[in-house]
Amino acid sequence: TRRSSDLVRFSSFERYYREEAWTWEFMALTRIRPVTGDAELAGRVVETARQALRTKSADPKITDDVADMRRRMARERKPRSAWDVKLAAGGLVDIEFVIQHAILTSANEVPGAVIPTSMDAIKALASAGRLAPGEAAVLADGLTFQLNLQQAMRIASGDQFEPEKASAGLKAWLANHLGVNDFSALSARLDSIQRSVAALRTRKLGPLTTEERPDAGQLVAVGIHLRHEERDRLVVLPNRRQAARRRDARNRREVHLVGGYQRAVDEHRVAAGRRRLALPHPAIHRHE
Repeated sequence: TRRSSDLVRFSSFERYYREEAWTWEFMALTRIRPVTGDAELAGRVVETARQALRTKSADPKITDDVADMRRRMARERKPRSAWDVKLAAGGLVDIEFVIQHAILTSANEVPGAVIPTSMDAIKALASAGRLAPGEAAVLADGLTFQLNLQQAMRIASGDQFEPEKASAGLKAWLANHLGVNDFSALSARLDSIQRSVAALRTRKLGPLTTEERPDAGQLVAVGIHLRHEERDRLVVLPNRRQAARRRDARNRREVHLVGGYQRAVDEHRVAAGRRRLALPHPAIHRHE
């Protein structure tokens, strides 16, 4: 028998994604795919999910929400090194965030982009013009190379590959498996791919930290053609910092004003107390 917590009414499923679900839950919904069970019910679930995604695509907060989630993940799950290809900047998580962000913002106008497999989603988004050819190439190359590398490292050494501790034979095997001449070439290839992916993610979602900045050379190298609204996004970043400084200055002024008001109130209370105690008041002496 199934536990009751594993079951949910279909109407509750519809209502939840219509009224309560957070953006990250919609990101997960882009990967929905039936595995087994009643075909008619599976079709209804998939169609309901796609309708929820189409509705969500009009939400103006999508980009900010996705960017915030990526930054939170970067803070809380730090990569061990660039060889931690899942979590590293420019790694598999960055690729998935860019893809799922593109699906969310395109679902209403390009319903065919709602595809659970990443590579097929890249192709659909590129065909619909939601990804420029250079962007699609960066994502596809980064996904293919890093998935192959991840699987090879897991076979050879589990999830704890450390180049400084790896044997020469293991390094040579990895290089050969990935189709490059030697381990130094493999390192260079990984670095180039991750830099390109990170530059693309920075343009789409912003930097992971305040220290990270877009690499202008990489933007040119990957052949990305910025749309007008994307070019504006790059200009807005420094303006946001200026706005933050203005807010800080305003807050300081407000604190100063509140502090001055509070001092005036305190002085008034002291003066009132003096009068009640029949103590001489400085103002009275001045008048006298």
